[in-house]
Amino acid sequence: MSGADNNILLFEQRQRGDFWKLQLCTYNGNTAIDWRKWYLDDEGVMRATKQGVRIPLERQPDLLAAIEACQLKDAPDRHSPVS
Repeated sequence: MSGADNNILLFEQRQRGDFWKLQLCTYNGNTAIDWRKWYLDDEGVMRATKQGVRIPLERQPDLLAAIEACQLKDAPDRHSPVS
């Protein structure tokens, strides 16, 4: 992503030919968690797309709690609305 001050790769996942990266990013002095789709350009260079989400670092505890709740025994009913 252009303008990035610092990116730390935390996790990568390839899904049906797409590349997804979870990164800790600092952009314009603001640190956030970035989950974004990437692609290989014609020269073979990885480029970020606009598809993804940037989560403020202050929301990290909420994100961790949501991931932990994904364990099958703790997962909410799939038909229940998310609050």
